[in-house]
Amino acid sequence: MWWAFYWRTSLISGVLAVGAAYGLRVLYENTTVRALWIGWAMKIAPYALFYGVAIFVVRSILHKKFRHFQIGLSPSATLGSRSALQPTLNIALRVWWVYSWRAVLFSFVAVVIVSYPMGIVLGLFAPGPIVMGLFSTALGFFVSAGVGLYVIYSNILDEDIANFHVCLLPRQAAAAAPAQVVPETAIQ
Repeated sequence: MWWAFYWRTSLISGVLAVGAAYGLRVLYENTTVRALWIGWAMKIAPYALFYGVAIFVVRSILHKKFRHFQIGLSPSATLGSRSALQPTLNIALRVWWVYSWRAVLFSFVAVVIVSYPMGIVLGLFAPGPIVMGLFSTALGFFVSAGVGLYVIYSNILDEDIANFHVCLLPRQAAAAAPAQVVPETAIQ
């Protein structure tokens, strides 16, 4: 589940971030927008795009049937019963919010923890700016991937979110015993 989320979100937001960077550069070259504003937009755009795209990726993953399992949503009050919720945009937004704020918080902690040893290693070997940029980008990618993996498996799966519970169901059992579908408005 994590991989399905992470590669889709990274790929789509990465392409959009390249387009946004190009657009911001053209905006800077052809208008009187101050470099300070363009610089801030260049720093914020990748994060805003990643978390913006993540809303729609979460929604698609809640509908996706994986090879051996699928995502199950059950009302919190009836955990373990055969009733299931349909993954709506409201549910996807709640799952996205739980993922997003925890991923931001844990990423901040992970970056602080990783940046000191990384600074020492890079300071000892003093590579060129291109190598430092590539190393920092790769390290940031792997740290955020690890944080995303941790957040999904420790804070989303088998946890109560608002008025529903997110779990993994085997595909064979889900296909053999159709669940009674409960509309989201019935549990509010």
